[in-house]
Amino acid sequence: MRFLKKKIALSAASLKAKEALTKASSLFKRRSQGQRNKTQLNSSDPNSTKNIAKNFGKAICNFAYSELSLPYLTPLLKEKQIEQKDFRRFAVKAKDKIDGLFSFRSVLMISENESKKTKAIKEIFKSIGVIFIKFFSVNWIFHGKIFHKRTHLNFRFKMKNSVA
Repeated sequence: MRFLKKKIALSAASLKAKEALTKASSLFKRRSQGQRNKTQLNSSDPNSTKNIAKNFGKAICNFAYSELSLPYLTPLLKEKQIEQKDFRRFAVKAKDKIDGLFSFRSVLMISENESKKTKAIKEIFKSIGVIFIKFFSVNWIFHGKIFHKRTHLNFRFKMKNSVA
């Protein structure tokens, strides 16, 4: 009789475990579907384009300052005869300065009253920005904290086509 009681107890425990497992998996499916829907918002949402220039500008500054850009940056610095510490200083200041489209544009645009060194640094910064947009921005978009991924991809496509 005790063997029969053990079998009944074990089967009841396994049924409870199966029920808990199915509840947890259905809850996980519902949560993951909700997250997928959130990341694929329409680009008609006015907030989707609000910070694109700011996000790209700061990402380009981070890339320009990082060790990842060194294989691309070193030949450009040698060609223009600019020291790496001067360029990095410029990238850090530019990152702090960028807070929208116009400030990002002012970092990129070369004016007549700037020194030769500043003009050369801005040209290098533009080149590094193009490299980031072409080769590194998709990874940044999909693995970063960006909420409006599709809108950022469309903007990247427009920037890439305007540069190339």
